[in-house]
Amino acid sequence: LLSAFGVRAGEMALVTALRGEVEIVIESGSGAKAPLQAFIKLHDGDTLQLGETARLQIVYFQGARQETWLGPGNIEIGVTGSKAISGIAQPQTQQLPVPLAKQLSKTPTIDSRGKIAALRTRSITPPGSLEQAQRTYQEMRAKAEAHDRNPELYLLSAYFEIKEYDRVRDLLAQLDGNYPGDLEIRILKSLYVKAINNAKMAAK
Repeated sequence: LLSAFGVRAGEMALVTALRGEVEIVIESGSGAKAPLQAFIKLHDGDTLQLGETARLQIVYFQGARQETWLGPGNIEIGVTGSKAISGIAQPQTQQLPVPLAKQLSKTPTIDSRGKIAALRTRSITPPGSLEQAQRTYQEMRAKAEAHDRNPELYLLSAYFEIKEYDRVRDLLAQLDGNYPGDLEIRILKSLYVKAINNAKMAAK
């Protein structure tokens, strides 16, 4: 179903922003839960519990749909969108550019089971040249709101895919300076540092 996006079967969405307390149900019926964090990949059937002040933003790879949910309440992840289970208002939604959703599907990330997700990019058209990736980023940035980090997430993934690792580090440093002490940026830096190290080890 998602071969055109190069993601594993069942990987439907990426958590691109998270504030407050959100938990993911580990085993249905057992009550086992774990804290959710930004940049986790979500699977079809995952159930999320949003706390009182939670704000969750997710992007679906198929359909390029972005959802912003406000707690409290529970939602279930689907194939192209989430479903409210109980006690939660419908999300704000936004249609994103398809190239952005495709590129986000290739972000080095951890999945909802807590494992580092390997890149599977062979079936996706690469972003092309460095100039093309930067041009696409500039177009996205011009249309995005100032606080929207999706264009930067696109550019980081594009830089990583074309092995511009120094540019990945430079952009992460820039984000770190723009958002000092931000937990999401720290998580993003950690994921990319590991991904770059893994890529260099694999190339030896």
